[in-house]
Amino acid sequence: IRLGRFSLTDFSEKLGFTRYQSKKIADILVERHLFVVLPDPSKPAEIFYESRPSALSRPAARKPLDIWKKID
Repeated sequence: IRLGRFSLTDFSEKLGFTRYQSKKIADILVERHLFVVLPDPSKPAEIFYESRPSALSRPAARKPLDIWKKID
């Protein structure tokens, strides 16, 4: 899944899972702040998500400044 907006239908097609299975996976990713649920009043029966880069939800581990000394 690329960054941006997509529907649950698109997500389940990409995964090759049922809609129910895909919804369970999407719910877990929403809890981990990797997906955000977007309401769409024009299509109330469809659920839309927006994916976020993982860097926004988890800080990257920084390497020690003396890493080059350890490599040499």
